[in-house]
Amino acid sequence: MSGHSFGLAVYVHSLRQFYGKTVDFIFGNAKVVFQSWGSGAAATYLWRPWKEYSRTVYVQTMIDGVVDGAGWRPWDRDFALTTLYYAEFNNSGVGSSIANRVTWQDYHVINATDAANFTVSNFLLGDNWLPKTGVAYTNAFI
Repeated sequence: MSGHSFGLAVYVHSLRQFYGKTVDFIFGNAKVVFQSWGSGAAATYLWRPWKEYSRTVYVQTMIDGVVDGAGWRPWDRDFALTTLYYAEFNNSGVGSSIANRVTWQDYHVINATDAANFTVSNFLLGDNWLPKTGVAYTNAFI
């Protein structure tokens, strides 16, 4: 899926998926990589745990100033804060500063070795199937 859409929500529920050059509200229970996103216009957060075992990782992402300094937001007080895995690696932009990020036990600033687990090649096994689609992608760190 590529291009821009307006006001759409995508529920990613299974298998592996790849999205490029899009900005939307996208959620669900799947392995997903997003590359070349546009930027939104409203103040926002990186994510919040809308259910237990929420997993979100931002790797080499340009995060604009619209993102609140805390970065992450709870869903309802302390709901799911002990089962989530949220991480960031080598992000850039005004909103990427981790100085005021949340202090939850399962929020992490990860290193390059850990971040490599979330590349298109490793996380989605993208080198095995994306070339057949003709969709351009970056298989490692940018």
